[in-house]
Amino acid sequence: MSPLPYIIGAVCGIPIVYLAFTKWIRPKPLPGIPHFPITSFWGDIPRVVEDMRIHGTIFDGKGLMAEAFRTGVPMWQMFIGPSSKWVAVADAQELEDALNRGPRSKAIDQ
Repeated sequence: MSPLPYIIGAVCGIPIVYLAFTKWIRPKPLPGIPHFPITSFWGDIPRVVEDMRIHGTIFDGKGLMAEAFRTGVPMWQMFIGPSSKWVAVADAQELEDALNRGPRSKAIDQ
């Protein structure tokens, strides 16, 4: 028996399985909370590493955090790895509203 059907099956099947796996494992944002574009399986880790390399920290108002503050949103999401979500809040009133009432409270409870 010729190995050609197995080769054709592998050539067609491996990319389909890869695409399905990456779609399934990619970080999924919480609804109603803004986030940066998800360009990597690792979420925001590549951007955080780049900020650490260039600026030495991500919390000094440069890089990733500066971009978040420039957008003017009081709350945003960060994806640290494929399954971890951080919600950063820059406004105390927005934090109180999110925790006590509003449509975002169910998402934050997750």
